Amino acid sequence: MRKSMHGATIRAYGKDRWRMLLLLLLFMFVFTVMTALYSLPRAAVIYSVVLCMALLFVAALVDYARYYKVHQQLTMLLDSPLLDAYSLPIPFTQMQKDYTLLLEQTLGKEAESTAQAENMHRMQVEYYSLWTHQIKVPISAMHLLLQSSPGVKGGQLNAELFKIEQYVDMALSYVRLEGAETDYVIKTYPLDHIIRQAVRKFAPLFIQKKLAVDYQETSVNVLTDEKWLVFALEQVLSNAVKYSRRGCITIWVDAQSKTLYIKDQGIGITPKDIPRIFEHGYTGYNGREDKRATGLGLYLCKKILTKLGHTIVITSALDEGTLVEINLSQSDLQLE
Repeated sequence: MRKSMHGATIRAYGKDRWRMLLLLLLFMFVFTVMTALYSLPRAAVIYSVVLCMALLFVAALVDYARYYKVHQQLTMLLDSPLLDAYSLPIPFTQMQKDYTLLLEQTLGKEAESTAQAENMHRMQVEYYSLWTHQIKVPISAMHLLLQSSPGVKGGQLNAELFKIEQYVDMALSYVRLEGAETDYVIKTYPLDHIIRQAVRKFAPLFIQKKLAVDYQETSVNVLTDEKWLVFALEQVLSNAVKYSRRGCITIWVDAQSKTLYIKDQGIGITPKDIPRIFEHGYTGYNGREDKRATGLGLYLCKKILTKLGHTIVITSALDEGTLVEINLSQSDLQLE
């Protein structure tokens, strides 16, 4: 490994220094010709040439050693996750000093821009968190008013309020996910408990749309983040409810592979939309029919599951429903 690195460095050194080496050899040739023209003793000429060659070799060796050291330091910095001006090799020439100064200024501007972006994102998350808290107060008040005076359209109003709550939670989750840090709490959780939370939240909509839920409980435990996995499952159930007009939503788990399956009997997804359903803002044919679709639900679902080390696959056909497979067998995050 070291020999190959030296070989590559020697070749690079030759390419960088060939003009200087050629010029020195040309000077030696001129010196030899001039001494021959003046009929100087051959021994003196040979001695002078050998001495010049020795000095040239020593100078080239010293220059190569410094060249190799700088090259090695820069190569190591390529693999380093952190780079700052203090970790750069000491510049020797004016050109190297100019490049170092330019890089220092560039890194300084980048660090300043990163700090500003992080500060703006933190302020954005704080704003949306406060906005979410404040807007849920009147939503809760409206729920209480509807419970005390249900009326004829109470069920429809409750359903619309539920959708508002979903969009509020989606907005906050979207902002948080776009940040560098997210409040993950990775532990081993019973999958049944997570699934029940998502199903329980959509129970009023199941009843309103007269959709049956066939849920087969399991004793499987998974390594994940409970809050974010529940949110991802809610996005899947939201689509299942939204695009199902009849039938049953079936939920089961393959304990051996730790794969969660959610199948509905809804209107399905067109074949040309399947490859793009996880894209940001993509609504597809069904979304264009439903003017309120945002195209964020499955995008957030995919992004959350990927960050948790899980995978999601969706298969569907028009008028034959949709099957969602979420593999929970692996997680790249550390257990807390």
